[in-house]
Amino acid sequence: MKKNRTSYKEKLNINTEVKNEVRKVNTKEYGVSGLSVMMGKPKEDILKILQGPKRISLIEEMVKFDPTVGASDSLISSIASGVKFSIKAKAVPEDSTAKIKKQAQKQKELINSIFFEDLNHPFQNIIQNGLTAPRYGFALLEPVFKIRDGINSKFDDGMIGLKKVAPRYQGSIKEWLYENKDLSGVRQQDPNTFEYIDIPLDKLLHIKYRGINDSPIGQTLYFNCAKAYSYKKYAEEMEMIRAERGFDGFIKITGPSKYFATGSKDPSVLSMQKCISDTLQNARNGSNVGVAFPNFMNLEILSAGNGNAPDMDVMINRYDKDIARALLADFFLTQQKSGSSAGFTSSKIKTFTNLVKEMLDEICRVINHKLIPDLISKNLMDITLCPELVHTEISDLDLTNMMLFFQSFQKGFIPPSAELANVFLKKVFGEDAPNVTQEQVNDMILRQNVTTVSNDDGDLARKEAETVTKDGEN
Repeated sequence: MKKNRTSYKEKLNINTEVKNEVRKVNTKEYGVSGLSVMMGKPKEDILKILQGPKRISLIEEMVKFDPTVGASDSLISSIASGVKFSIKAKAVPEDSTAKIKKQAQKQKELINSIFFEDLNHPFQNIIQNGLTAPRYGFALLEPVFKIRDGINSKFDDGMIGLKKVAPRYQGSIKEWLYENKDLSGVRQQDPNTFEYIDIPLDKLLHIKYRGINDSPIGQTLYFNCAKAYSYKKYAEEMEMIRAERGFDGFIKITGPSKYFATGSKDPSVLSMQKCISDTLQNARNGSNVGVAFPNFMNLEILSAGNGNAPDMDVMINRYDKDIARALLADFFLTQQKSGSSAGFTSSKIKTFTNLVKEMLDEICRVINHKLIPDLISKNLMDITLCPELVHTEISDLDLTNMMLFFQSFQKGFIPPSAELANVFLKKVFGEDAPNVTQEQVNDMILRQNVTTVSNDDGDLARKEAETVTKDGEN
């Protein structure tokens, strides 16, 4: 019996028809992302204080000078530093040939040696630089390749490796370059020579934190803190002015009208106007402080009254709480947690650690999508067998990290004994709070007292700290 077979000519006709259908697919893009870009600068943030160059400077100010934001930023880095990273080989089907399995293992070993053995800096630097993405909204890292020739490398196998993965400071990025509606690169300004450098996007690892509308700048983790921080900063300035002046209210100066006329060119009038302006600005408490005016001028202080002066302490504490809540870290504020159950606090801690996990997952995703395939391709290997970077699970915040935060937020306060520490923790977290040992308390005291560490002798710092602790006890 003759089998029914498709002739070569029929197959050729079928393939031709398929190709013709493929050519009919409309590949044109009609719409746009909706992101407003003006002169290479995306305009996405609603708050004016987070638009343009103000964005980077305000974020850095918040991280450096606000205790809640600064401690939260440090804690994120602290948690991430305890996570271990490794290279996982591509999972191949069980029925794959031994050759394919061997190639997958070989690629894993190559990437492992590149990342963890042959970089000019620790691999953890890549993670720490990538973790600036949630702070600023994005992070740019530029991989610099090298030939493993035994001179500039620990290996002499002739493969292409990595010299470094260099960070590109977000404040130096002056413009995002677009070509045919697609992002093509960035324009960086060298802060030393002030020259502009165009870097193609395919030369960069572009890590974004929750970017929407295809925005290259992403969204800063501190977006919801910016408004509260601005109000808090203003309240603190007013509080300091009030403390410096030593009174509530305002200064009233009266005198002949000619001394208050604008546009006068009379030298005596201009001199008196400057004297009035300096008095209004510089009236304060202190030694050798007073006001001298001619008898035709009168100065008096009008009090705001007991009921009209706002309580700055209440305002500042409220904004502190707003900032902590925005960071999913309101469990840090001990004033808020009096009477809260340990289960509630544990769920808050879990939420915070999940946030850190999201950031680390994004860093791994970019490296697995861009850097590892690029290395495999440059070494002429099968790109379908690319290994991937993975990290261990993040454990909940341990007690030491929690106390580290209390140290930052409460201006260096650490209970001197385990007994007092446990009383403090039970007051904060309730009866279910875990117990801290005296060894953990001593370790925290050592961390607080030691500010320098000798690279030559690691025991030197500990001996110095023990001496300081003993002196304190005596």
